[in-house]
Amino acid sequence: MKNPFRRSTDAPGSVSADTSTSTTVTPSSPAGETEEDYPAYRWVIVGLMWLTQQASTLAVMSLGLLLPAMREDLGFGPFVAGVVGASAYASQLFLGIPISLWIVQFRPKPVMVLSSVAGALFAFLQGAAFTVWVLIVARFFYAATNTPKQAAQVMLRVQWVPRRELGFVMGMGMGMSNISQGLALILTPALLVALGSWRNTLHVYGLIMFATAVLWLVLGREREVASPQAESTGTQDWSLVFRLLRRSDVRLLCSYWFFALLPFTALLLFYPTYLVEQRGLSLGTAGVIVAVTSLTGIGIAPIGGWLSDRIGLRRPLIWPFGILALFAQMALFLPVSAPWLGLIAFVYGVCLWIPPAVIMTVPYELEGMGPADVAITSSIAQTMGTAGSILAALGAGLLFQLTGSVTIPLFVSSFGWLTRTAVGLLLPETGPKADRHRAAAANSA
Repeated sequence: MKNPFRRSTDAPGSVSADTSTSTTVTPSSPAGETEEDYPAYRWVIVGLMWLTQQASTLAVMSLGLLLPAMREDLGFGPFVAGVVGASAYASQLFLGIPISLWIVQFRPKPVMVLSSVAGALFAFLQGAAFTVWVLIVARFFYAATNTPKQAAQVMLRVQWVPRRELGFVMGMGMGMSNISQGLALILTPALLVALGSWRNTLHVYGLIMFATAVLWLVLGREREVASPQAESTGTQDWSLVFRLLRRSDVRLLCSYWFFALLPFTALLLFYPTYLVEQRGLSLGTAGVIVAVTSLTGIGIAPIGGWLSDRIGLRRPLIWPFGILALFAQMALFLPVSAPWLGLIAFVYGVCLWIPPAVIMTVPYELEGMGPADVAITSSIAQTMGTAGSILAALGAGLLFQLTGSVTIPLFVSSFGWLTRTAVGLLLPETGPKADRHRAAAANSA
């Protein structure tokens, strides 16, 4: 009997890998349809993906505000608090790729439903934790439930989002992630006061996760995709990871995320310390200046994706911002007043948030990449980004301790932005305009 949860590899109109026909159907073109045929219901699916992203972030981004109450209740110290915070990163680092390899075999809608239910259960378990180690384990597996959603969302974008809108959709997703960070920081204190407990706050976040599962069950839909490239993928095992890593473009994407998250993570961790201890600003003022960099992404990330779609090319909105981000991060240490630092933080946010939405579209557009390849490539890149974040936290902290200067690690880490320039120049050009140029060259030949 056919497993109803497994993804079909026999989509109507698909072309097998060994066919001699030269028909080409891009991964984001459902069978027999042009880009003008995508139904308006795609925005319901995109909206559900955005909503799930927000719900999944709440229990993660609220940790800093919940920690004081957690430490008092469960009786653990600062080092163990760091372990609690790192548990979610460790989940992506150790389980991200294996889970993605397994999950791409299944249909995306059931994956979204079941992983949201699992996320709700682990949020409830965090709230019910009677020791800190139960809390750590629950957070580890809570973060693990986000990986299936990420892989399933790749499949859903392939099914529902036309190429002409891909950059805009990715930019909106990036902007929504910035909103969720702010929402977690605003909502959590209010819930702590209203509910009187960090446990009840996490239970509320679990209920929100469960509500997203119900919405996917009721409103989620799938479409059949014709992709000859997907047929050539074969068994989803580690050989697929190694095959993808043999591609220079995939290695460039991994390098981008590893080195981009180095300077950003170091800045988030230690720039407030610099502002308070070296510049004499209040913690509140320091928090506002740092928050400007994230809040800028709410509007800038969608604009970056939209501009890339309108231009029809990806690289022009990647490589220049590597050099600009380097200088903008260094400018944050200029001896100017707090309002000027806020303005510089805004400029830094612009340089920071324009390229990510653009580069996230690239795996969908690389030649020879089927939907499963895109999902695994995204997982590998996210894992490398997680490794970059962990290295930034440990390396910047060690350099701070050895030198006694908080400025030195932040300056050193800022050179990681040059990788963005290198990747933007070395990646093959993609995007609708590049596709048309390749097609015209092939026809003329």
